[in-house]
Amino acid sequence: MRDAGFAIVDYDNGLQLGAMTLSETVVLERFRSRTSANGVLSMFSDGSWSMAGSLQGSNFSPSVALPSAVPLFSSVRGELSVGAFSTAQRGQQPTLELVAQARTHFLDIDRGLWLGGGMARVFDGVQWRTTLVADGTAWLRRGNALFTLSGRPYQMAYGDLLADTEANVEWTQGQATWGATAGVRAGEALRGTVGWLGLSLTVPIFRGLLGTASIGSYPVDLLQGLPGGRYASFTMRLPTSRRVPVPPPLPVPRRTDREPTETLVEGMVLFWTVADSASGAEVLRLRTSGAGRVELMGDFTDWEPRQMRRTPTGVWELALPLAPGEHRFNVRIDGGAWRVPRNVARVSDDFSGAVGAFVIP
Repeated sequence: MRDAGFAIVDYDNGLQLGAMTLSETVVLERFRSRTSANGVLSMFSDGSWSMAGSLQGSNFSPSVALPSAVPLFSSVRGELSVGAFSTAQRGQQPTLELVAQARTHFLDIDRGLWLGGGMARVFDGVQWRTTLVADGTAWLRRGNALFTLSGRPYQMAYGDLLADTEANVEWTQGQATWGATAGVRAGEALRGTVGWLGLSLTVPIFRGLLGTASIGSYPVDLLQGLPGGRYASFTMRLPTSRRVPVPPPLPVPRRTDREPTETLVEGMVLFWTVADSASGAEVLRLRTSGAGRVELMGDFTDWEPRQMRRTPTGVWELALPLAPGEHRFNVRIDGGAWRVPRNVARVSDDFSGAVGAFVIP
């Protein structure tokens, strides 16, 4: 993902600057791992510059089914993660934060909870410090809305105990995606309680180009010694030239390598992953252009049409529990005819029609 934008930032130290920003993000997701890298370059109106980068990796254990007597969640899995975060600015020493954490995820189709903790080793431009961190997040999906509530208590190297709590909501209306954030920090020495807010709107502009307008504030980064502030920004997500390979027709595609699989559907790309890091369920995704409504039905929905949710990047998705074995399904765009992907096995149903079929080993 590549973003370019402009922001006006009013820092807590009284400095107000405009900035042009360019951001590049790369994410690699596999069945039991996720790796992401991000870099941001900012050029400020006073001629200064800053760079920020991150590299994070997580490895997940297999999901374990919970007894039916356990309320709310159907499975549990573990995660080990490491991350590196760094900043550099003209005329100042660079900063570096190294974090290692372990988490336990409790999951269901439309909700989840994770709890964990670890240690951070931080260089704030002057000296190295060690910080103990913990985190917990609960999320809930309802229709086109996703709600999350996160807490992050930590102990600074000098012994001060702090806790950051943040609530987020993201919802889609038509082709627009709204986001809202509210957070509070309690226990910070010498400053008392600190709060922050944010609001964003993402809309498609033209041929895969997305625009995001944001306004809000953010707190001081006490670990790396970076100032807080208030901001207003506009960012464009630039379309990439990634080419989707089209494999030759197969009788029934099998996911024996447990990797994401892609198929072509007459101008649409349908793909799925075995386990999503957010929900722990099978996630069916559809990439298309110009669609206002996408529906999917199959034996795993009792042949009841289920509306897919559009993400800010233009991908439609639906999380469902899929048992091992053969499954049959069809896709419909904007109320049109039900379609079968070209390289998925085409079989007859009980009503002399045609459906697609795939196998989960």
